[in-house]
Amino acid sequence: MDQRVAGRFSKERLYQEREEAILQVAGSVYLEKGYHGMSMDEIADLVGIGKPTLYRHFVSKEELIFTLVRRNLPEIFQDLETIRTDQKMSVQQKLEVSGNAEIPQGFHEKRTEVEKIHQDFVEHMRNVLQAGKASGELDASVPLPLMQTLFLSLLTPRNYQCLIAEERMTVEDLVASLMRLYAPR
Repeated sequence: MDQRVAGRFSKERLYQEREEAILQVAGSVYLEKGYHGMSMDEIADLVGIGKPTLYRHFVSKEELIFTLVRRNLPEIFQDLETIRTDQKMSVQQKLEVSGNAEIPQGFHEKRTEVEKIHQDFVEHMRNVLQAGKASGELDASVPLPLMQTLFLSLLTPRNYQCLIAEERMTVEDLVASLMRLYAPR
């Protein structure tokens, strides 16, 4: 094999390995600090590369995190489908587990893709709530759009921050309260 060809493959492999390291570090920092708490400087320092190298891989923090989130979506949605179809779980348990799913927020450049992800999640929640109404676990007289809106509104970044972080409620606490609101009378 020509030295130039072998060198190119080696550079491509190095590029891919570095990108994987960036994604792993970014994932850890994102989980620990959230989108606004992390910085590209920190990611570059932790990976041991310069910012110009980091920006050759990802043109922005948004692009980096979106790549990370998109990479994990098939697994997230497979997990949500497994939850939805699990006959042993109550609706309350399904809502608790689904409420802990990480749905990307705050992306502007990837608006269309994020909207599709959001719609898939909304459809999942609608199916769980609809099944709960059909089984009698939830009050059939409460309109489905109201149930869905109330539940999803608790997961907005501002409400989530207020209720979970500041008020120290758990997703389980929130779902239990909603279940009392939605319970058949």
